[in-house]
Amino acid sequence: MMFEKYKKQVKLAYEKRQYEQKLSLNLIKPSAAKMREECLIVINERSDQRDEDTLRLFFGAKGEAKDYESIISHIDIDKFRPLINFIKGKTCNPDEKNVELLAWLIDFEPRPYAFWRNRLYDKRSDKEAETFKTRFHKEEDNDDFEDEIYDKDWIKRKIKKFKMAGSMSLCSLTSVVVGGFYVHVNEGQQCMYWETDRYKPILCNERIEGVKLITMDPRKMVHFKKIMATDTLTDYSIGKVWYSKINDEVEFFTTRGTHPVHPEEVLKPATKYIIDTYK
Repeated sequence: MMFEKYKKQVKLAYEKRQYEQKLSLNLIKPSAAKMREECLIVINERSDQRDEDTLRLFFGAKGEAKDYESIISHIDIDKFRPLINFIKGKTCNPDEKNVELLAWLIDFEPRPYAFWRNRLYDKRSDKEAETFKTRFHKEEDNDDFEDEIYDKDWIKRKIKKFKMAGSMSLCSLTSVVVGGFYVHVNEGQQCMYWETDRYKPILCNERIEGVKLITMDPRKMVHFKKIMATDTLTDYSIGKVWYSKINDEVEFFTTRGTHPVHPEEVLKPATKYIIDTYK
């Protein structure tokens, strides 16, 4: 039961980072090869003794290998596919090692599960401990757990904006924010509009002077963004970001489609030349 809560918090943390564009490009649209590449990046960027069990659980014991970097470099990338299924919402019951690896990759705090559990039961204050226990047991009955590291207010705000119909399990609920694709949206009432660098939701009967409303596209709401910090684009971005060139002004976007202000202009995949010249 406790690990189930930890798993939900890790998944929500991933989805929140994705919504806020705080994920590595490797994790936005994960593939087995990208997951291995991200593991190599993370293992070099930060090393923490508390993650040793997570790495051993997923990649196996070091054995004769000098370090985990060499193990990861030669690992069969199919090993990452169950984790990708969890990230994409194709499974709600992943193996614990996949949850722990995702927590490590996104730098979720506190981690691993043992640290998370200990934090919740920290008895530095008898009053705090008693308060938590009361809330925890109450949640077991009504599923209304609201600890500060489970940002339920955030998910509620997103749900309210989409005006979802019916009830959902948390597994399907978490898929809503990342791939609003799965949301049951009343399209007759929901619209969206472009503001600066992203689409924002609005009821279709509302009006903003000088702003054109279009039918809600939940997937575009989440994934389609204008890249403001173009100096972060690298060779790795080639073919993974899209651009438009209108009146000699080049703009970069996170996914394919048409220009949000000039819909007659179809975005093109960014080449090395375009990135190097206009970023």
